[in-house]
Amino acid sequence: MAQSAGISRSTFYLYFRDKVDVLLRLSGSLKTESYAIAAAWRPTGPDGGLDGLARTYELILRHYREHAALLPAINGVAAYDPLVREAWTADQDRFIDNLVTVLKEEQRAGRTPADIDPELAAKVIVQGGGQVIAQQVSNSDGSDDTVVARELARGYWYGVYRRPGSPTTD
Repeated sequence: MAQSAGISRSTFYLYFRDKVDVLLRLSGSLKTESYAIAAAWRPTGPDGGLDGLARTYELILRHYREHAALLPAINGVAAYDPLVREAWTADQDRFIDNLVTVLKEEQRAGRTPADIDPELAAKVIVQGGGQVIAQQVSNSDGSDDTVVARELARGYWYGVYRRPGSPTTD
């Protein structure tokens, strides 16, 4: 790795403990940026509603596509390295916690049915959406990212609000 980067091994070890440390830093940056994209969306915000959610998913897909080579490395190492797996899971938990907050706010405002379990719904949306995004980035050229983003948004929107156009028009 050091040779590919054009640096000496000793220089590499001045900045990183090992290859896993490099992967953790890169994946942390990936998740921090994608979290900022996701956390900026609010159902009734200026870029809210179904259309805003679809744009948010499209931005996340674009961001992950820019880092497509990193995803298989993270998944591969996470399969055997508990530190990488825990870091990746902790990052995913941030997305879930944010969405739980949004869903509870929406329930309090009467825009989301009270019988939806915010914690479980957030896990399904984040983990399921994450799998769709990973597969889309890995298995397509991106020409249908807009369509996939729209369907992810519809699944979330109609699953949580149960009616077209709520709380804002789509």
